[in-house]
Amino acid sequence: MISLAFSAFLIAAPAVVVDTAAAVPAKPVTRLLQRSLPDGLSAAIRISPGVPEAGKVTRVIIEISKSGVAGSLPLNGAQLLALIAPNTKATKDRKIRRSLARVKPMGRKVQAFKDRGSYGFHLTLPVAGSYRVTIEGSLKGNAIGFEFGLYPELWPAPDLQDEAALIQTGRSRRPLRRR
Repeated sequence: MISLAFSAFLIAAPAVVVDTAAAVPAKPVTRLLQRSLPDGLSAAIRISPGVPEAGKVTRVIIEISKSGVAGSLPLNGAQLLALIAPNTKATKDRKIRRSLARVKPMGRKVQAFKDRGSYGFHLTLPVAGSYRVTIEGSLKGNAIGFEFGLYPELWPAPDLQDEAALIQTGRSRRPLRRR
């Protein structure tokens, strides 16, 4: 009797199919990143297209603002430089790592736009893989700097979960220090 009931359970149980394609989010048109800077400043980075393609133009727009009483205030007058270097340590695929090893680091001057607090640059990444973008400069005599990654033809991006957690919680990856 027990075996009959157990066999009926096995026959009636539907098969669970795991769809791995559904677990991967769709490629975004624009990727938005947030960075906290010292002295109450913040930077919003927009990468268009959201997943860059090797050999095609990628646009990076940086908006620097300071938090105020009525919201964020965009800031003008920043002098910024971008250093784009291949990140072979973060790339696990041997073919991609070899092609990235041949790529030389490149620099770009970040141009100020007409919109208040907006800066940006264009670049064409030569091969697929992982690139580390370091932004350095000054704003009214104070040094500012931050980093983010560009991953042409790699989706989901290796730091996608970290970025999603950062945006959802509003906290940095470093834990708060207890006093």
